[in-house]
Amino acid sequence: MLRAKGYDVRIANAGISGDTSAGMLSRLDSAVPDGTRIVLLHVSGSNDARRGYGPQERQASTNAIVSRLHARGIKVIMVNLGGIPSSDFQADAIHLNSHGHAVVAARLLPQVIAALGRLR
Repeated sequence: MLRAKGYDVRIANAGISGDTSAGMLSRLDSAVPDGTRIVLLHVSGSNDARRGYGPQERQASTNAIVSRLHARGIKVIMVNLGGIPSSDFQADAIHLNSHGHAVVAARLLPQVIAALGRLR
């Protein structure tokens, strides 16, 4: 979608299936290399809950992730899956299917373009 609008970007998915918010925080520096301009951050909490971490721990980890990224000059866009129809999820009702990913990407596109700035 970005390339179709003229942006020459490289995008990497650093998510790990089953990871917790604390796990995301612990591997943040290796997962987000120098030169990164924007991070799309989604912390669902389902993996935290399965491992006995509560909302307070998830929020503390999320706040620490955002703070560390901002300290490195990296813009953070929070990914919210609210309002996505159940038909856009896989049978587990947790993970998006391909259409769901496309819906989320289209929702995020204006925010990402705003964060990237004007084409040069």
